[in-house]
Amino acid sequence: MDLGPMAQHPILSIQQVAEFYGIDRKVIADWIQQGKLTVQTLPDGSPGIPIDVLNYFLRTQGILTPREPSERLKVLIVDDEALISRVLRKALSQAWPTAMIEEAITGFEAGRKMMQLLPDVMVLDIALPGVDGHDVLAAVRLEPRLSHTIVIAITAYDTPEMRQRMMEHGARVFLAKPFDPTELVSAMGELLAAKKADEI
Repeated sequence: MDLGPMAQHPILSIQQVAEFYGIDRKVIADWIQQGKLTVQTLPDGSPGIPIDVLNYFLRTQGILTPREPSERLKVLIVDDEALISRVLRKALSQAWPTAMIEEAITGFEAGRKMMQLLPDVMVLDIALPGVDGHDVLAAVRLEPRLSHTIVIAITAYDTPEMRQRMMEHGARVFLAKPFDPTELVSAMGELLAAKKADEI
């Protein structure tokens, strides 16, 4: 399978950096203006900061990563394609360096791991051997301890009917394969930021 742009480093907007790292937008803009951060242009024309550049800068400046160890983000990636899982894991690890990320390749394994991890976010492939993604999503919605879990559905079988069915069953975002991992990072960041805002 040709992953194309999936090998690129994720790029975050200034707003996303501010939300993830708790850094004032003006401070970030000053770093950019002073040439301390290399930026790239996002599709909307605004400046974006590659995750690898940002993390290197924050480490060298002694600035803390987004979350304290006790508040580590927990993510479960469910996909029977090992290469896809590795690419997604790398992208998410770069975006959230302190995150606890687990992988599952079957619906049965996903069921076991989601009960152990109680993930904040589940990236769920729909076409799985054995118990498929629809069944996994149904199990998530029936378990009170997973009521907080954000589900992002991914699949190569992109049809209007499939999208509607997954959204009706509780998926918050639907991504059609192949997709750029920056799409996942962006979608996940927006969902987490919205969730945090609701909790305040």
